[in-house]
Amino acid sequence: MESGESYNRKTTVVDIYFTSKIADSMDPDPEPKSLIECRKRLDWDKWKAAIEAELCSLCQREDFGPAVPTPPKVIPVGCKWVFLRKRNEHGQVVRYKARLMAQGWTQRPGIDYDETYSPVMSGITF
Repeated sequence: MESGESYNRKTTVVDIYFTSKIADSMDPDPEPKSLIECRKRLDWDKWKAAIEAELCSLCQREDFGPAVPTPPKVIPVGCKWVFLRKRNEHGQVVRYKARLMAQGWTQRPGIDYDETYSPVMSGITF
């Protein structure tokens, strides 16, 4: 910067995903980003077991109901699988986790949902 020149924040481009890009480039075996990518991996059987465990959990909580046709001009809320490997203090994979997440940014209060619910809570907190 030359003398007398000021810093203009409006024209400065900031990459907010910089740290995640660096972390992804450092990890030789990143987490799968989609179900298709997950199926191509050598550890597919472990991911498949994690997916089945998540689906069983959703069925036990009765989160799924019978399929109902949507009315015209109504777009259903989508979903996405999120995959994560839990590691111990030595960096070894001890558990494979798969979560089916609603694409909440497409929801509208009073139309797509009336209240929110998150089944995650530790016993110590309770």
